[in-house]
Amino acid sequence: MQTYKYDAFISYRHTEPDKTIAEKLHRMLETYRVPKAVVKMGSQKKVGRVFRDREELPTSSNLAQSIQEALENSEHLIVICSPRTPASQWVCKEIETFAALHGHDRILPLLIEGEPAESFPEQLRFVKKQVVQEDGTVAEVVEEIEPLAADIRAEDLKGMKKKLKTEVLRLLAPILNCRFDDLKQRHRERRIKRILTLSFALSAFFLLFGSYSTYQAALIKQQAEVIKEKSEQVEQKSREVEEHARLLEIQVQKTLIGQSLYLSDIAQTYLAQGDRLGAVLVAREALPKNLANPERPYVEEAEYALSQALGVYKVTYGSELQAELMLRHDEPVRGFALSPDGRKAATVTDDVIHIWNAENGMLLNDYTIHKTIIVPLHFIDDRTLIFQASGGVHCLDVESMQEKWSYKIRSLSDLAISADNSKAALVYSDLIVLDTATGQPIMDIPLNSLLPGSSRVYGSHITFDESGRYIFFTIDDGRAVKVDLDRKEIERIYPAGHDYVIGLDVAPDGKVAVMSFNPDASNYYILNVFDASGNLLYSTSTSDVMGNPSFAPADSSKLVYEGDDELVILNIPDGSRHICNHGVIISDYYIVSDLIISATRDGNLRFWTIDGKEYDMEHRAMGMFIYDLDFVPGLVAFRSEKDVVFMRFFNNDNALLLEGHSDFIKDVIVPEDDRYVVSCSDYGEIILWDLEKAEPVATSHLGTRISKIHPVDNGNKFIILTNDERLLLYDSATLELIREENIQSVYSTVLSPDGSLCFLSGKQEDRIVKTADFEAVATLPKQFVWEALFFSDNSKMILNTSRGLALLDIAGQTIVKEVETGDLTGLRLSRDNSMLACISEKQSVKLYDTGSLEEKLTIEFTGPKPEAVFFDPSGTTLFISFSDHTIGRYNAADGKLVGMLDKKIENVKDIQFIQDRNIYIIVGLTESYIWHAETHKPIGHVRSLKAIKPKSGRLYVDFFEKLFVLPLYDTQGLLDEAERQLKGRALTPIEKQRLFIVE
Repeated sequence: MQTYKYDAFISYRHTEPDKTIAEKLHRMLETYRVPKAVVKMGSQKKVGRVFRDREELPTSSNLAQSIQEALENSEHLIVICSPRTPASQWVCKEIETFAALHGHDRILPLLIEGEPAESFPEQLRFVKKQVVQEDGTVAEVVEEIEPLAADIRAEDLKGMKKKLKTEVLRLLAPILNCRFDDLKQRHRERRIKRILTLSFALSAFFLLFGSYSTYQAALIKQQAEVIKEKSEQVEQKSREVEEHARLLEIQVQKTLIGQSLYLSDIAQTYLAQGDRLGAVLVAREALPKNLANPERPYVEEAEYALSQALGVYKVTYGSELQAELMLRHDEPVRGFALSPDGRKAATVTDDVIHIWNAENGMLLNDYTIHKTIIVPLHFIDDRTLIFQASGGVHCLDVESMQEKWSYKIRSLSDLAISADNSKAALVYSDLIVLDTATGQPIMDIPLNSLLPGSSRVYGSHITFDESGRYIFFTIDDGRAVKVDLDRKEIERIYPAGHDYVIGLDVAPDGKVAVMSFNPDASNYYILNVFDASGNLLYSTSTSDVMGNPSFAPADSSKLVYEGDDELVILNIPDGSRHICNHGVIISDYYIVSDLIISATRDGNLRFWTIDGKEYDMEHRAMGMFIYDLDFVPGLVAFRSEKDVVFMRFFNNDNALLLEGHSDFIKDVIVPEDDRYVVSCSDYGEIILWDLEKAEPVATSHLGTRISKIHPVDNGNKFIILTNDERLLLYDSATLELIREENIQSVYSTVLSPDGSLCFLSGKQEDRIVKTADFEAVATLPKQFVWEALFFSDNSKMILNTSRGLALLDIAGQTIVKEVETGDLTGLRLSRDNSMLACISEKQSVKLYDTGSLEEKLTIEFTGPKPEAVFFDPSGTTLFISFSDHTIGRYNAADGKLVGMLDKKIENVKDIQFIQDRNIYIIVGLTESYIWHAETHKPIGHVRSLKAIKPKSGRLYVDFFEKLFVLPLYDTQGLLDEAERQLKGRALTPIEKQRLFIVE
């Protein structure tokens, strides 16, 4: 019996998808594990080698030698057939050669595309046979046969591969020398066994039925021959597993929702505490990272918290100083320092220095020195920190976290850094001056040697002058000392007045202020101010508390110091004082040019001019004890017990600012071409803006106040009603006045929703005119009309008159229906004009059918009074706002309360439903909220909203006389903005642990 090197030879056309199927089939054949039951029936134990040529051979009628040998040594030939196959000379030649060597019976077609007639080569469909004719001669005839092919035809490659998983068995059966039905049955049984095993493994994992599942698995293994009888039981168990898995998934989702709600609350708390970026971090964590494939459920509370923390809907009159981030610690913070560029910060807890990214609050490194660290710390450049610890002065590279140098000292001392950061000076029992670059001493001398005749004196309050040549410090016998570093000797001594010196400062022009204290004197405190030559310029003694003197950097004639609960600004030349009352003890202050920032122990930050005037709008109540302040350009920082808070000037980078009005903005009109916008002020100032250039295109001044403004023709025009009784029609694209009409003796005007018609209620008659040319459309006998509404198609009007409700047919100029109703206000039509909602004088909301004016529903209220009513787009739900600023949703069919919204909004003016975004916006007089349309939960908050352009996703917001254009964000937009603001910052594992976040 011939032995073969290959169990099969795969013949195919080297094009797609033929090639991909050939590669897939090759792997499946060589890796197929023959079921044991089939082997016991006499089949091969496995498929041997399979031959597949891996490159297209040159066009030729002669087979390559390697192909010829492979065909001779192959037991079966598998031909992958598609409409492209008959055109391949190689495939046809391989079939012809194999048939001649081994016969047609061992050729196995695999049909992947097309019909057999067009996909099978002639060498496969026709076979030559020897036939004995009637005369006894032998003739060769060609006979057509229909090969039995495996069929994996499908709509795409994915479908072919799926079918191949089953049809490969049809090819394997002859190769393994077994029946196809037997192989398919045993393969199915093996697959069922695998599924059963997996099902019971899952059952054990989710239901803790491990022992039972193991028993079942063992039983199934022992009784494979009765697997069919057990299938129903297994399927039931699988359904149970699936059900328990479903319930478990529900529980997981509930847990994740609870976690997201918790994180949303934490984010709101962080924001209130002053940790805005921390709030962004936590709120972002509460939302899915991938909205298309969310790993946690979406909750509206998280989106609301994120939009608030990001400040995307916030605008300010100018750059507003606000708390930006908080460096949180588990232990009390003893001190902190900021790098000159404001990008790094160092904080101290016990014997650890923490280095932070000051832009996003990320902890970069910790440095443990195992010694008591003495504050303050000093950055001498953006990467170098100098600090004092027990027994020495140390210089640390905060990027490499390597110590650059250290210098041993005999005792803890006061430490000062020169203005150019080149020198560090310390004083206590010794005066030490170090080169900050190398740590080498410039001077190291005992005070006893420097001050002849003095014994055991101690220094404090050390500082440099602006040049860095002179050092000033105080000694404990009531004197201040000036030392010349070049000559290394005392330049001058200043008398303090009392023995206990409590403050010292040096002005850029050389003035020196010395403050001293004696509890036994009648006047406890003395302040002496000397000029650069040591002459006394000013002296005062008082029993009032004073301390912490500082010269104003921009004006050294001003000296600032602390009183008991006040800051005192002393004008040295004339001795006059400005008092900055705080009403509570001052913890620290900082002078920036001619601005003073003060902090009080009750957690307030206040801002003053050098003349003692307070910036009231900049007052900040931080809600925490403030210990000390620091400042670098663009950043104010302060320390509380366990936190350091950074404050920066907030500016909404995504807000387009339009400046040009001289008084408050009254309204905004957005044309259809939303590259432009029109804004009007109370006093008749109209500006057309080019949004791409952020500048005015045209301006008009009416010289009178505007009482009403309304868009016409989709905002392409707008109409203005002035206080001097004129109707003005403008072109929104050019601000050209199209038409003007005098409407004296008109009591009220009502515009149709599209602005094309205007109802004028006058003394003698009521008219409806076209706004385009003010041509009369209808003239009516005079009625006392309190309120009027146009239908959206301008065919009818609802009039609220002194007699009740009236239905007006505009074309026919007739009242077609009228009913007595009593006093009604707040009329609102449903979107399809079929229902009218209004507020009754009897503290109820009434619904009327607009066709018959028949009352359909009355909703009575006994608490807060209804103030406004609105329909949702479907007309099935009423939104009612009340006098206590609450808003309820009511079923328009039966009047039952559906739910109350959880935000209070004063004077609701409008509700805009943006259905393609699945949101609606409730617009109030000053506060507006964005709501999720399905859950009715808030997802955004906007102040002073003037107009909305859903098409372009823009909000128009005013701030006094300034107009801002803001994007209307969706969830993904908020996540993208969070990524931009956080600059790569993410919650650390420790932060996640504190927040109970389990990945």
